[in-house]
Amino acid sequence: MKKTNTTIIPIQMWMRAGTRLLAHVLVNKYADHLPLCRQNGIFERDGIDIDRYTLADWVVKSTALLEPLVDAIGRHVLASQARARDSRLFRFMRRVPPL
Repeated sequence: MKKTNTTIIPIQMWMRAGTRLLAHVLVNKYADHLPLCRQNGIFERDGIDIDRYTLADWVVKSTALLEPLVDAIGRHVLASQARARDSRLFRFMRRVPPL
């Protein structure tokens, strides 16, 4: 019996965009520092008509869905006894409560 992925991602219902496209837009925006207006131009050159405001809506709604993941990562980092930065280890005397 072939196993299929039956997980439904709520984002697809209201965005009409697949997870790969959303990941592409988010990585371009946050990791590659590519503004949505430039992404819009790239899509237009490839013959894909996605309005910049649609891209912005996707980003807002996607980041809202990713908030639990961000919170979990934050809790994990704050629970550690030491944090590394620039290959140097810093120890903290007291914990600062998360915002």
